[in-house]
Amino acid sequence: MHNSNNTQKSNMTLRVFMSSIVITFGLYIMIFPVLKPILGLGQIMDGTKSWVALVILIFLFLPNIIYSIVAIKTKKLEYVIIPALALIGAEYYFFHNYQTWIASNANAAIALVIIPIYLMLILAISYGIAFVVVKIRRV
Repeated sequence: MHNSNNTQKSNMTLRVFMSSIVITFGLYIMIFPVLKPILGLGQIMDGTKSWVALVILIFLFLPNIIYSIVAIKTKKLEYVIIPALALIGAEYYFFHNYQTWIASNANAAIALVIIPIYLMLILAISYGIAFVVVKIRRV
């Protein structure tokens, strides 16, 4: 019984640690580069612009929020590790050259609405892969 309790504590620690890594990585690679031009304008944004910016930022961060909730609630480590690696990889793929990409094409800002849909799709596929891994390990 004592060994099971230690395993549960270490699993919970790993889940919280992986969730914090995914959230921190998402903040630094997605949210901060988008916030920097908005806050650096030096102009006071009116209500509509600030609400649009807030909705876009929440929509960008939605896959990370979904991952964190699932990572804390699940008991299987496959549902923590595989989606974390997939989400971090996808975020890096889409946002590693964000400044160059957004400066090269003014219409590329529409991708800020499309990319979270791709991230959620990648997250769903990674959960499917984790499900298959759990089923294979069970056999």
